Amino acid sequence: MSDAVEARVRRILRARRARELAWLALLAGLPLAGLVLALARAFEAVIALVFAALALPALGFWAWRRARRYDRRWLARRLDAAWPALEDSAALVLLPRTDETGLAAWQRRRIAARLAAKPWPEFCEARPRWPWLPALAGLLLPALWAGWPAPEPAKLLQTPSPVVAPAPFRLLAAELQLRPPAYLGLPETRLSGLDVRVPEGSRVRWRLAFSGTARAVRLRFLDGRVLELANAGEAWQAEATMDEAGLYRLELDGADWRERELHRLELIPDRAPELRIAAPDKSLTAMTAGQVRWEIAAESSDDHGLGAAELRLVLAQGTGENISFSERRIPLAGEGDALRQHYRHSLDLAALKLAPGDDLVLRLAVADRREPAAQWTVSPAYILRWPPEASAESAGMEGQLRQAMPAYFRSQRQLIIDTQALLDQRPRLAEAELAARSDALGVEQKLLRLRYGQFLGEEFESGGMKGAADADPSESEHEEHEEHEAAPAGFGEAGNVLAEFGHTHDQAEAATLLDPETKALLKSALAEMWQSELQLRLAQPALALPYENKALRYIKQVQQATRIYLARVGLELPPVDEARRLSGERPALPARADLVQPAQPDDPRLGQAWTALQAGRAPDFAGLQACLQERQATSEQSLAALAALDALRESPGCGECRQRLAAALWPWLEQPAARVSGRAGDDALGRAYLDALESRP
Repeated sequence: MSDAVEARVRRILRARRARELAWLALLAGLPLAGLVLALARAFEAVIALVFAALALPALGFWAWRRARRYDRRWLARRLDAAWPALEDSAALVLLPRTDETGLAAWQRRRIAARLAAKPWPEFCEARPRWPWLPALAGLLLPALWAGWPAPEPAKLLQTPSPVVAPAPFRLLAAELQLRPPAYLGLPETRLSGLDVRVPEGSRVRWRLAFSGTARAVRLRFLDGRVLELANAGEAWQAEATMDEAGLYRLELDGADWRERELHRLELIPDRAPELRIAAPDKSLTAMTAGQVRWEIAAESSDDHGLGAAELRLVLAQGTGENISFSERRIPLAGEGDALRQHYRHSLDLAALKLAPGDDLVLRLAVADRREPAAQWTVSPAYILRWPPEASAESAGMEGQLRQAMPAYFRSQRQLIIDTQALLDQRPRLAEAELAARSDALGVEQKLLRLRYGQFLGEEFESGGMKGAADADPSESEHEEHEEHEAAPAGFGEAGNVLAEFGHTHDQAEAATLLDPETKALLKSALAEMWQSELQLRLAQPALALPYENKALRYIKQVQQATRIYLARVGLELPPVDEARRLSGERPALPARADLVQPAQPDDPRLGQAWTALQAGRAPDFAGLQACLQERQATSEQSLAALAALDALRESPGCGECRQRLAAALWPWLEQPAARVSGRAGDDALGRAYLDALESRP
């Protein structure tokens, strides 16, 4: 504050206090002096002096307390009320403050410049013209009155005292103390006036001073909330936490209060953090050869401060229906200030135990510092996929088929192709490798034979079914022993695994559906498969190839054999009710609804209110108010609509209020559905075409 403004403030306060003391001397000193003189005339002078010695200090203390009310805070309120250019911010300049934020300092400089540049209102510059004259009059008049003779009671004029109408009740001062939530780190502020815009979750204290007394004072919100104020001597006070925006007005009991003005309470919402992912740049990334790490880079920001950040990882492992999921969370430490953070992290794929065929799903989550519950922002999912390895064509096939899924096998034609390929590579293969690959083909032939054998009712095989004289007896006994032991549990058998864990269509009873000729062809194919498997197990693919070709021919004949006849179920219609036949009555038949239905808005109350406003009718105030309170799109938009609605409800004939409400409802109205427009009419070319059609024979 400049020296000129400071000197002007002190001069105004001194003048206003002097004026107050002069009035107090006139109003209180005159009766006191008369009372002292009356006591001196009626009693001894000592009693009057004792009374004066006790009354004068009390009067002086009371006058001092009254004069102290005119301080800098009073002057700031008077300046704000009389000078709109100060924007209710005179207290920033006149009151000493130690905590200054950037916005408060900027506003203080603006208001100080206005106070120094322009003349102040007349009430501030006016000086008391009679600071001591009323006090002297208050002391002289009682002395003169004491020397006059007392009038006789009979000569007193009995005049009735005039009835003075009470002055209307007025609001002298309104101060709001704002205490934002602690996590925002904002200082407490004091504002004058009843319209306020505060951060969400702030603690607001109202302090109101009136020109008279009232039994009760309350704040009534349009949404039904009521806040009672308590009498604290010179002012009425109330305090509440603001979690919802709204409009409210003052209500007083026991006072002549006619004000119906609505006051606005707006909230500044705490927005959720914003998150931007820089790497990876694709939602699905295929893992490259030799990749051991996955780089993550992101940036986040928040309006009041960021909190914790973490990586949420989900590892999907397995194939088919045997997929397992494991979740892991990794906290992140960012770089930057409290409002903006940069995150970088490198994932060790080996530590995560990522294997071929697995998917690693990543999401980045960031929270703010909101209390009591933080707001989280979660990024979209980013997937790192390790493509599965291609399955081997020959080597290792036995282990895959026996351990993974026995039901997956090649066809007989593919087996012939693999056998021919093995014969072509035979000159370049060692004996051990040739025997292993030939044995793998034999396993495939065995599984295929078991598959077709189910159509003939075969459940398992035994060593005696082979019937090959050149087979190894020890191997036959070993296989027969294994199969007989494994048959009850069904381990390793394609049919038993399918029957136990799946839904099989190849049942043993299906053999009864085949005609004798088809059964004979299928048995011939199985016999050729037996011989092919025997030669492949003995590492003689050249001898197995003719049997494989014969088995394929028999299979083709089976596919082209006579049809399989199934039992057919005839059409069974419900019986006809002869009593209702040919009667024409249709009471039990449901009515056919029209497939084309008119479009219905989500909430018809807005459209109905708009139609009523356009037609000059009164809308449904209660329904429209409930609808607007439900649609809290933005506090400013909803409060403007509610204020216009309340103004129209107070003055139903106000045309401006009706237009203002219609303008506030317009952004919320739904766009009408598109409709097909009719033809504008026939033109000359169209009429000529129609005439030509009618004139044709």
